[in-house]
Amino acid sequence: MQRAMSGVCRPFMKTLLKSCDGFGSRGLKTIMDVGGRLNIPDQGGANLPISPNQLAALIQTKLGLATEPDAADLQRILQLLASHGVFEEVPESGNQGAKAFRLTHIGQTLVPDDHGFSFGDFILRNCQDAFLRPWSHLHESVLDPRQAAFKRVHGVPCYEYYGKDSACNSLMQRAMSGVSVPFMRALLESYDGFGSEGLKTVVDIGGSSGSCLAMILERYPGLQGINFDLPEVVADAPQYQGMTHVGGNMFESVPTGDAIFMKWVLTSFKDEECQKILENCHRALPEKGKLIVCEPVLPENTDASVRTRALLVGDLFLMAMYKGLHPTESEYRKYGEAAGFSNFRSLDVDPYFTLMEFLKAMEDKDARLTMMHLANLISVPMALHTAVKLDLPDLIWQGGANLPISPAQLASLIRAKFSLATEPDAVNLQRILRLLASHGVFEEVPDHGNPPAKAFRLTDVGQTLATDDQGLSLGAYVLQHHQDALVQAWPCLHESALDSRQEAFKKAHGVSAYEYYGKDSACNSLMQRAMSGVSVPFMRALLESYDGFGSEGLKTVVDIGGSSGSCLAMILERYPGLQGINFDLPEVVADAPPYQGITHMGGNMFESVPAGDAIFMKWVLTTWSDDECKKILENCQKALPEKGKVIACEPVVPENTDNSERTRALLAGDIFVMAIYSAKGKHRTESEYRNIGVAAGFTNFRALYVDHFYTLLEFIK
Repeated sequence: MQRAMSGVCRPFMKTLLKSCDGFGSRGLKTIMDVGGRLNIPDQGGANLPISPNQLAALIQTKLGLATEPDAADLQRILQLLASHGVFEEVPESGNQGAKAFRLTHIGQTLVPDDHGFSFGDFILRNCQDAFLRPWSHLHESVLDPRQAAFKRVHGVPCYEYYGKDSACNSLMQRAMSGVSVPFMRALLESYDGFGSEGLKTVVDIGGSSGSCLAMILERYPGLQGINFDLPEVVADAPQYQGMTHVGGNMFESVPTGDAIFMKWVLTSFKDEECQKILENCHRALPEKGKLIVCEPVLPENTDASVRTRALLVGDLFLMAMYKGLHPTESEYRKYGEAAGFSNFRSLDVDPYFTLMEFLKAMEDKDARLTMMHLANLISVPMALHTAVKLDLPDLIWQGGANLPISPAQLASLIRAKFSLATEPDAVNLQRILRLLASHGVFEEVPDHGNPPAKAFRLTDVGQTLATDDQGLSLGAYVLQHHQDALVQAWPCLHESALDSRQEAFKKAHGVSAYEYYGKDSACNSLMQRAMSGVSVPFMRALLESYDGFGSEGLKTVVDIGGSSGSCLAMILERYPGLQGINFDLPEVVADAPPYQGITHMGGNMFESVPAGDAIFMKWVLTTWSDDECKKILENCQKALPEKGKVIACEPVVPENTDNSERTRALLAGDIFVMAIYSAKGKHRTESEYRNIGVAAGFTNFRALYVDHFYTLLEFIK
């Protein structure tokens, strides 16, 4: 499939790049204008090397010229294009020192095929005078994007210009056919979506003459087709078996069908226009209908590949001529969601065009696939747990080297580190690594010198598991969440849904998680390390972006639920003039280390809290019910002076659920709280926290989104 697509379209991609590339495009146009195609029809595809002198004689004959073209000038043009891979320069046989030229694979895309199609007309279209003149006005489109450079020069947009200039319109139609027909041939070889069960009618929006739709109907003769374009366009469209031509305006409505197809349509319009087109398509489709779109799609990040360059020069062509753009995949996904489509997927069937499906409802096979993923999702955190248990992040990180390492090499390192009698199974290691690579924790790369074996290194996400110079990482957090005691609680989660008086952990173990930690020193130690691994990086970032601890008149900060006092110590280090009170249960602060300026104090926050100018808490309110949160905040309100404030850092869920990475992380954490700490504890919305603060007597509230997971909440007295 990929070979078929690449054989046709990679040359097009490179030809396109040259067609929008200054001198190269003009050289191509010169060759096209003088008729000097090296593989002219009467050569029958021989593609023999030919000298500029021979070529000049052929041009004179072909065009009936009185004199021969200048062979030296022809050679200069051919040499330039040879440097861009369009022609191959070879020694001229029998004429030492002279050069001859033949077409490369790229150059062969300029030769008409059996149906008369080539990319030659695309070159001529892009380089005709009407299209060249706007380029010198491109800067004006940057200064004022309301008009494309083309309209600034000609007074009308491109499509109106085509309507007034029949020769220009004819060239545009031939150019589009030259691009579309080879692409459609290859697309129909690799994509079977037009043959989906229940699909009877296909609508081609912006289908022009109907030639692309005709190719679809030829491949799937049981289908009926509707070719939809402007009335003046379809007026002269030829008749095809099984096809009806319909004129109209896609911004008003589109014909109904089981599937709607469009190619190179959306890219010519602005965001809001694209969304309007998609909304009209959504209305015209049945419940399980789909929109099949073929467009150039930019990569999310710019690189120097030929593909990216071809897409970007095409994007600038749109900017100059149409005021359109090449969006990224994520931008197309957003258009679809905003228009009401519930599912989206993209298929890289071609180096230049990307096929995108916008589904009105998820297909059964996609629904089953998603459910299989969800049903087996426990594999991901347990694979993560295994990776941390085996110390894979640190073994790969190696103090920052992060060089790719094979599973076999990792097996040897694990054996040495843990003094094992035998090496771990490298195959099973690879299975764990590749699953986590699919979730962005590791990057899978070829094993250098040992193809087709794989090697792995840490991504930015995976580096959070590597131990830093203070001995901290998120690895302990992974281990704490998936230790046996906590894992045993999850099968009881449904009972917490039936009866919220007890969390799943307590149902499994007979005591709360906090009581369990008090009885199991190893479990408690792991919990403390886990909290430090999460808290310290967050506190560093918080103290860089939030200056509320430096407010005028603030002298004493109380940290409620401060555990060892490490977070409070970071605050005091940043603001050395402050005094701190670390407040937690007596048994917790009993073993807390001493810090300069900090007093450790034991007590119960539901009874009272120490007085201070500001009260800080992190991940405290989320583990308690609304009534308990209100009680804590009431005690804080009593302990604060008139303009004192509570600074709470808590996970805050959005008011409306979406499928973003952030929302999923917050909601997964919410269920963890429900299962392990409190069936009535939860991750609240901003409005819920605001309401609890008002009920506790605070007159002012604000939320600062200083972190993707934690939100800083200020309750001001």
